[in-house]
Amino acid sequence: MAIYSASLSLLNTTGINLPVFDIETGATQQQAKVIELGIQINVATNSYYGIGYTTNTPVQIGPYSLLAEDPTNTIASKTTIGLAWSTAPVAPAKYLRRPNILAASIGQSFIMTWPRGLGIETQDLGCWALLGSNATSAIMWAVVME
Repeated sequence: MAIYSASLSLLNTTGINLPVFDIETGATQQQAKVIELGIQINVATNSYYGIGYTTNTPVQIGPYSLLAEDPTNTIASKTTIGLAWSTAPVAPAKYLRRPNILAASIGQSFIMTWPRGLGIETQDLGCWALLGSNATSAIMWAVVME
């Protein structure tokens, strides 16, 4: 399996239960697994996030494609990251992870890893802001196996 990754700036992630980003494999639904996911805040604000599978099928606007980590890999990734939607991701009743950045210090971050991979073949993975005071500026990154 090939490894792909991307890092994107997140802006305006304030609001309660608002989607921040989603990761999807598109219509092909090939075998894909998230192996690492992280967020770093760029402002001194307590931030609380929920990571889980969406309960609907979001429609991304201008999705971002992941990049191959092996420079000899010429196969494009089919996994995309969405920061805007015509149909936004709907949060699950229960989250897989609920990372909380309490330090309210610029540069605080969390990194989540799944050594065997977190499957996204049939369901999009999303991230939601769970506090009205979440960081208004942050960076996210994801590493995916396809």
